[in-house]
Amino acid sequence: MLTNIMVLRTVKENANKAVLDALPSILFDGLHNDKDVQKYYLQGPAAEYIPVNIPDETAKKFSKCATALAMQLILLSNKTKGFFGPEIVSVEGKDILTARNIMNPIMVERNAKYYSTKLNDEVYDAQYAVSEHVIECWEDGPVPPIVINSSIWAIVESTAAEMQKDNRFLRRKEIRDTEFLEVSARIYNELLGFASEKFDILNIKEFV
Repeated sequence: MLTNIMVLRTVKENANKAVLDALPSILFDGLHNDKDVQKYYLQGPAAEYIPVNIPDETAKKFSKCATALAMQLILLSNKTKGFFGPEIVSVEGKDILTARNIMNPIMVERNAKYYSTKLNDEVYDAQYAVSEHVIECWEDGPVPPIVINSSIWAIVESTAAEMQKDNRFLRRKEIRDTEFLEVSARIYNELLGFASEKFDILNIKEFV
C-alpha cells in the first residue's frame, strides 16, 4: 500500500509540474491575436474582447506571472479550506488609499492575516514585468510604483474574493484542476487590461 501511495504522489507531482510548465503558453496562445497584439476580454458576461498592443514577449512574462500568482492563491485557498473570511472583499473601483487600508491587514503587510512570502514575491515579480511595459507605453507618462503595486494586489485580492464565492473552492484543488486554469486566466486577462490602460481596477486618477 505504501508503494501505491508513493506512486500516486509521484504521478500527482509530475502532473502538477507538467501543468505549471505548459500553462503560461496556453494562456498566451489563448489570448494571442496577432504579432504583438493580445486579446483583452472586457468585463461582463458577453465575452467580448478588444485587441491591445502588448509585445508578445511582454505578454509571455505576464502569463508566467499570472500562473505563479494563481498557484499561490490556490495554495492559500487550500490552507483555509476555501474560506478566506469576510474580510476578503473586492476592492475594484476604490481609490488607492481605501484599497490599501482594506488589503494591507489581509494580505499585503508582513503581519497580515493571510500573508504569504511567496505570494508577496510573485506580486513583486508581476510589478516588475508590468513596470517594464507601462514606463514606455502609457500615454500619461511615468506611472508611480504605488499605482502598479496596489493595482496588482487589487487584482489578487479581488480574485480571492471571487474564489470565496465559488463553492468549488471549499474542496482542495490541485494545480491540474480546471479551477486553477480559470484563476490563472482571470489574472492574466486583468494584467493585460491594466498594462494596456483598458482596465483600471482601482481609481488611480490622483496619481496619473
